[in-house]
Amino acid sequence: MIKIVAVSYVNTLPFIYGITQSGMLNSKEYELIRLYPSLCTNAYYEKNADIILIPSGSFAQYPQNDIITSFCIAGYKHVQSVLLVAQKPIDQLKAIWLDYQSTTSVKLLQLLLLNHWKISPTLLSASEGFEQNIYHDTGGLIIGDRALELSSYFEYVYDLSYEWWKYTQLPFVFAYWVKTKDIDMEFLNRFEQALKWGVEHKHQSLALHSTFIPPYYYTYLDSYIQFELNNINKLGLIKFYELIQQHLPNSNF
Repeated sequence: MIKIVAVSYVNTLPFIYGITQSGMLNSKEYELIRLYPSLCTNAYYEKNADIILIPSGSFAQYPQNDIITSFCIAGYKHVQSVLLVAQKPIDQLKAIWLDYQSTTSVKLLQLLLLNHWKISPTLLSASEGFEQNIYHDTGGLIIGDRALELSSYFEYVYDLSYEWWKYTQLPFVFAYWVKTKDIDMEFLNRFEQALKWGVEHKHQSLALHSTFIPPYYYTYLDSYIQFELNNINKLGLIKFYELIQQHLPNSNF
């Protein structure tokens, strides 16, 4: 049985829908587990799964030999679900809480603080409930569904995908599919087709979220998330790894 690990956010629902509902895969040939991004990273390095939707920040360089599909989670300009939020402007922040669910977004924030904003607030490791501690001159990095839901509570909201685009003029790839072992090509072809089917039925995939679907979820999937790991998205990904090598060479992966 193939063990598949995917991110447990709304932006991954089209992939989940394709895997479970397209009919391309037999439910007896795979096990699907959904985790938040930093745990997906752990699953890769601990080899606890065979196929993983891996956060880009899990690697120090482009893992060409491990990538198995032409699909990803990316943002071109605004993405709305990876945010630095605060009650003061960024140049007045003395500290920033780092989302405990994140790997990639933390590294992205570090690069932007260093190269784009050129400031050095104290970075704080957060735990569950840290959003309540975002006030005065302490900001917070919030990712995923919570970012979509909480952004309106803060005076200042910085979309990291947009800030990356302003700095590089490139999109940002947050996650893509990799393998941890050799997998039969016939299965991988069907897996690719399942993902494609799911993206084609992304609106229907929101039924996996709940019976009540906020209207902005449709806009989010339609206008802010890119699912294809195309050439321009690959350029953004390669640029990310180049900057990590230059500025964060001692980062943990």
